[in-house]
Amino acid sequence: MNVNENVLILKNMKQIPKAQQGISLFDFVLWFTIVGIVILAIYNIYLPSKSQANSQIMVTELQALQSSVRAIYSNNPNAYKDVKIADLGDLPASITKDASGNYNSSVGGAVTVAADKEINKFAINYAAVPKTICLIVKNKVSLSGFTTDADACKNDGKVSFISN
Repeated sequence: MNVNENVLILKNMKQIPKAQQGISLFDFVLWFTIVGIVILAIYNIYLPSKSQANSQIMVTELQALQSSVRAIYSNNPNAYKDVKIADLGDLPASITKDASGNYNSSVGGAVTVAADKEINKFAINYAAVPKTICLIVKNKVSLSGFTTDADACKNDGKVSFISN
């Protein structure tokens, strides 16, 4: 290839319309940035709704467990000392029993029901509740007959909801 052929190729490239030359690096970076911003916006919209949905699942679990315990043990509140989650019959679909006989929530990890320190109360304990979900649930269930400790939503995920 000689110098004249190189000059001819360069002249021909300048004659190609812009639409047929492809995208430049600047165009690529610009589109990549726009797509990244859109994905980030969608993620930020989706995340809070997921927390709300998971907190509602947990509230439903708590209310169902509370109703079951009260229905079974309503004649003898002192019997709360013997309460077991296995005795409660039908559980919400989000609570499953594993091979070793433990019950797990799809949101809060291992679930147990036990007598509380006070005679006529029982506690529903979760082992792995994310902090954001715990705070939302704590506020929602305070109106439906549950209390928690002031520091219930620490980072360790363990939280007890005590029936009133």
